[in-house]
Amino acid sequence: MDAASLAGRPRPKRRAALSRHRRKCAICAHSQRAAIEDAFGRFESPARIAERFNLGDRRQVYRHAQALGLFVRRNRNLSASLGLFLEKSDRLIPTFTNFLHAAEKYAKIDENGETIRRPKSTPIYWDACG
Repeated sequence: MDAASLAGRPRPKRRAALSRHRRKCAICAHSQRAAIEDAFGRFESPARIAERFNLGDRRQVYRHAQALGLFVRRNRNLSASLGLFLEKSDRLIPTFTNFLHAAEKYAKIDENGETIRRPKSTPIYWDACG
């Protein structure tokens, strides 16, 4: 449960929250909004993005990305990048460790670019006497 529901207040509707975000967000009003979102999608550091576009603070980049679902899009880009890396591995000269890490990460990403979390197995102990 979140703090709003514990306090008895209804959770804000998604549309209202997005509308408020767009009114208050420095990135939404920024003349280079597309470039900022593109940089975030290419895994550029939020601190570097904030500095490069004079946003003041990396938290603004994180808030904007969370409000507009940029994390999901960025994860899809990661999946595509890892796939491209694996496809070109015969022409590139990656180290074995790089290749192994890319293959491992690619295997843990679903078709939506989201990480697949497998449950940890629990050992089962058998009582031979009983």
